[in-house]
Amino acid sequence: MQVTFLIPGQLTPSNWRQAWFGTTTNSGNAADTADPYHTGIKNLEVLAFVGPGQNPATAKPSQLPAVQKIGGNLVFSFTQPAGESGIIYGAQSSTALNTWQPVSDSGSGSQHTFAVPIGSNTKLFLRLLVTAP
Repeated sequence: MQVTFLIPGQLTPSNWRQAWFGTTTNSGNAADTADPYHTGIKNLEVLAFVGPGQNPATAKPSQLPAVQKIGGNLVFSFTQPAGESGIIYGAQSSTALNTWQPVSDSGSGSQHTFAVPIGSNTKLFLRLLVTAP
């Protein structure tokens, strides 16, 4: 039985990889872009949206932020998990999927809100981006 200790406020992506995969190296099953348990969620997304205490083997897509239509806007709004640090959040919008425009974060502190007006667009896409420095 492996016991994993995660220290709130000190959890960077490297520390998270060490806790869950036994390495700080961003490669193989521990890579940010890996989904070693075939949950449909990449490792970095588990850390960024679900939280540092989440076992990546049991993460579920339903735990990720979902886009909503609020008033005349498409919106992603979520609270950054407690204890997580070292993740950069962003969003982009597009009307045709071939060019993307940055969307500002209007949230404050650990609350992130990315909204884009729908306007007269018949098609509008909004995507979240997460990166580790």
